[in-house]
Amino acid sequence: MSHWNYRLVCTIDTMGNEVFGIEEVYYDDDNHPTMCTDDMSIGGYDSVEDALEAYTMMYEAFNAPVLKYPEDFYESDDEA
Repeated sequence: MSHWNYRLVCTIDTMGNEVFGIEEVYYDDDNHPTMCTDDMSIGGYDSVEDALEAYTMMYEAFNAPVLKYPEDFYESDDEA
């Protein structure tokens, strides 16, 4: 079953420096990461409860290994 969560993702900026951010990461049915957001911005919640839930999920990202983009991501045949 495909799903998503928040993860720390490392990208390389135009100067060759590593940049870390919390991104939404989407997985295929085999639990391989297939895509992620790339704007490094979080917000736009409908309620305080929604924001709290999202930030709780983001906090959990710190307990998982950092994903390197694009090395750790698989190509997906799914259309988003």
